[in-house]
Amino acid sequence: MIIVLIHWRIKPDKTADLVDFWKTQATVNDRLGLIQEVLSEAQSPRDFKYITWHLDPKSLGNFVSYVNVGVWLDDAAFEEQIGKYFNDTGQLRDFEQFRRRRTVLKPIAWRIGNAQLPPEPAGVL
Repeated sequence: MIIVLIHWRIKPDKTADLVDFWKTQATVNDRLGLIQEVLSEAQSPRDFKYITWHLDPKSLGNFVSYVNVGVWLDDAAFEEQIGKYFNDTGQLRDFEQFRRRRTVLKPIAWRIGNAQLPPEPAGVL
């Protein structure tokens, strides 16, 4: 299993464009290797006092941070469905303030809780 984090740095007046792009164009055609994918807006340390990891402290206010968290069975499944489309030399999308950043995490231990995901979270695709 791998977890892929993609940090989107979006122009403040273009956040709806990112969400629309993610829902309609950045789709996963074959979800066999996809466990879950979540697009989330990063929250502010002003709103959550326990935040100590700023996604980009030197640029706060320049953009709105979104993080896509993808949990995949393995790197081959991710590469086949998503990774092959990455182009770090191409033009930024109109809604991007800066080029997106990525990292991959390989879980080494985990816990399973008793709570479940909401049955119909808003925006499920």
